[in-house]
Amino acid sequence: MRVVIIGASHSGLSAAIDLKRLDPEIEVLLIDQQKKEDLGYISNGINLFYQGYIKKLEQAVTRFNELVKRGIIFYTETRVLKIEPQQKIVEYQQLGAAERKTLRYDRLVLATGSSPQQQRTGTQPMANVINYKSRTESQKTLELLQKAQKVAIVGGGYIGVELADVLIKNDKEVHLIDSMDDILFRYFDPEMVQDVEKAIYAAGVHYHPQEFGVQFVTDEERVTALRLKDETIAVDLVISPKALRPNAELFRGVIDLHEDNTVIVDEYLQTSQPDIYAIGDIVPITISAKNVHVFMPLVSRALRMGRAAALNIAGIKTAYSLADCVTLSKVFGYFLGSCGMVEEEAAFQGIDVHTLVCDLPLRENALAEKPPHFVKAKINYEAGSGKILGIQLLSRKPLVEELNSACMALHKPLTLNELAVEMFCFSPNMTDRYNFLNQLAFNALLAEKAVCGEKK
Repeated sequence: MRVVIIGASHSGLSAAIDLKRLDPEIEVLLIDQQKKEDLGYISNGINLFYQGYIKKLEQAVTRFNELVKRGIIFYTETRVLKIEPQQKIVEYQQLGAAERKTLRYDRLVLATGSSPQQQRTGTQPMANVINYKSRTESQKTLELLQKAQKVAIVGGGYIGVELADVLIKNDKEVHLIDSMDDILFRYFDPEMVQDVEKAIYAAGVHYHPQEFGVQFVTDEERVTALRLKDETIAVDLVISPKALRPNAELFRGVIDLHEDNTVIVDEYLQTSQPDIYAIGDIVPITISAKNVHVFMPLVSRALRMGRAAALNIAGIKTAYSLADCVTLSKVFGYFLGSCGMVEEEAAFQGIDVHTLVCDLPLRENALAEKPPHFVKAKINYEAGSGKILGIQLLSRKPLVEELNSACMALHKPLTLNELAVEMFCFSPNMTDRYNFLNQLAFNALLAEKAVCGEKK
């Protein structure tokens, strides 16, 4: 069997590697426009560089030679021009070449990822206004950052907030500008990020929320300042990491797409065309059974979709939950983790959502009198059924495994009653009597009981 994968994104590479591990006899061909040195680049490589995890951006890519040793055949610096599903062929062309060639496939995997949209500053691109995602784009951004002192970041998502954190620690003047009321609005409810926003101000970052109509003041080639609602700020560099779009132009008329150009798939990641799968950023998060979908690129989803597609192609039927969504970060001294729906999203879908926010102790063992840390936790759940819709965590202590447990609770899905008694390991010298997730759900049940008592 020959499997052709279009796109060496995180999902495409994941699918290719796992296919060869599942069945070395499967012929896997992977096509991508990037150079082999750029494949599998981690898009926050600049942050990793400033944090000291890597010494150069080349360390944030997948090692090409190791992939070749697995038996994967690469067509790098190559563009796919056309897909012919009836004949099961793709037409491609090497960049800079005139000749067009074709490849036959038995299974086709679409993993083309997403790209930054071009920032509009006027009639022509400005030299110091930049988007980045690939290693080449990140290298250019890094070179500009090392020369710049006054940096404006447009967008309060993860990339923008994380970049602001590392730049302020490297003695830059940083302006974080966002149109929303609060940072990370797609992942957290407002009350869960207030402490982080205070930390942003305290660190010296100039945070500008609710800025809808930012205007660029330019000379012939560069943006010299940004005109905000109440002030004008001088800038050396403007970074806009927020605007992404799915790379799906190639698929129009070939497979069914949503109105936002994301790809429609079933639970096995198959498209409307037999033997064509889609994975990664081009596949949206499906929030609920109402078929509400959201374009939200996440590496965690991309990797697992790649594996799910590989399992299905190899004959191991594996459903993938399109609703799963989990994110985490550590910024300005805080660990942030979120899975599932925020309160506003649940209400928008017509769900009668109840919530609880509480501070819970993180004891190192059951005998500790004074906990060294606390976690601020929020749980969103459906009134009546108690079905858990979303969990958000904020702490000075990293809580990665607890966030994974919260994600599993949503995946099952659990109700408040079930999470209150969900099994977690216990040892008096290593854990508290209950995991804080047990306590979070139990506290929500107590709150519901109190409300019911008041109504009586």
